[in-house]
Amino acid sequence: SVDKSSFTFETDLPPSCRNIHPSGILHAFRSHGGNKHVHVNRQEHTFAWIANSLHIEGAISHLERFGFERTNGIVFIPYSTKRNWMDRYPHAAPALECLEHGRLYVYLNWRPYPNGLGEP
Repeated sequence: SVDKSSFTFETDLPPSCRNIHPSGILHAFRSHGGNKHVHVNRQEHTFAWIANSLHIEGAISHLERFGFERTNGIVFIPYSTKRNWMDRYPHAAPALECLEHGRLYVYLNWRPYPNGLGEP
């Protein structure tokens, strides 16, 4: 029996490019504790593709509106392309996308599991 498992998301960029590459994924996560009757911790994860990190603020603000905390639950992972991310992590497909000039696009109702954005 396993009480806990974890998954590590890693960049596909070489170390020399990680701090200067403009695109990547925002991984947002939050935990919900149980109550005095139910002792189950639940985690929610959602992902946002960022085409240009200069325009990341709109995606972060959107995630904050859904209860994800900027300082404690949102991390940026530089990545080469959205297609490469989805090929490597198909279970972590982006629920929203921040396009090249900062326009935000939210994908609704196509994921088979809750992603923290109020989708079924």
